[in-house]
Amino acid sequence: PKTAQAAGEVARDSAAPRDNIKWLNDANVLAIVTTMNQRQLAAADAELSTWHVDTVRAFAASMYREHTALQHSIDSLAEAAKIAPVLPALGTAIRGQMQAQIDTIYQHGGRGFDRAYVMQAVGGHQLMAQYLSQLSAVSDAPAVATLLGSLTTAVQSQIARANAMRALFAIADSVTADSVRRAEERRAARAAKKG
Repeated sequence: PKTAQAAGEVARDSAAPRDNIKWLNDANVLAIVTTMNQRQLAAADAELSTWHVDTVRAFAASMYREHTALQHSIDSLAEAAKIAPVLPALGTAIRGQMQAQIDTIYQHGGRGFDRAYVMQAVGGHQLMAQYLSQLSAVSDAPAVATLLGSLTTAVQSQIARANAMRALFAIADSVTADSVRRAEERRAARAAKKG
């Protein structure tokens, strides 16, 4: 065992890495992935219940369908491999982190809700991709590793689509700002002629 010396005493070093100790197993990995996927479903469901912009509604509907299919894949693997998902404490923390992102959507109303959903979709999926990458390092079963790889690919695609949706909002904001600026310039020019 790894040891450390402190004040003349030699003892097992609790800070040293412990070989052959894994804090997460495949049952934990599947439970965490399910938790993250459920949060994405909850976010899409929130948008679908209060949408104002058709394109965002269509995006949320596709996210809902895709995450439902991902959940089916997760559940099928768990059943086939006879792995009963067990949520570790880390999973609860991840759920809270992702739920906090969803809660920010509800701070907006009208079209702002749609924009907030798109922002959450970007952030939530980036967070999910980050965790998927970390979880793939601890998976034991090849089937779980393969599933995590396909989930990562799907989530990366979703991030790209969410960023494209966010870019559409940025373009619309730019056009609106330009129109407002031109209207103010015309008003100022008219006022100068009268004055």
